[in-house]
Amino acid sequence: MEKLKEVFQSLFASIPCDWPSRGEISHYEGYYASVVYSFSASLGFVLIPEDTTNTGKIDLTILYHNKAIIIEFKVIESTKEGEGLKQIEEKRYCQKYIGQYQDIYLVGIEFSEREKDVVNFQTKKVL
Repeated sequence: MEKLKEVFQSLFASIPCDWPSRGEISHYEGYYASVVYSFSASLGFVLIPEDTTNTGKIDLTILYHNKAIIIEFKVIESTKEGEGLKQIEEKRYCQKYIGQYQDIYLVGIEFSEREKDVVNFQTKKVL
């Protein structure tokens, strides 16, 4: 998970600083989710954006071999720090994948519109 964090930080560090600031796109978590989705899709991962559960929608699920990575994105200027992982846990998003995958990871990724980067990356291994 630490390597995944480094990859995402490097990805966002490579985006020219004026691209997200040309409009209000950097205010919305959908911008950051789209970048992560596009990058992950280019690597050939099985992705489920807006993965529906009985308690809500997972922003992005990545399925890789026998692993499920459940990701919630947040923009810190719009919420408190730690809310991404907290939402995954409170809504029990992982229940959908228990019994189907050997390893399940919960990942809260929080971005700053000012810094245009990952500023908080919390993980928890469920199984």
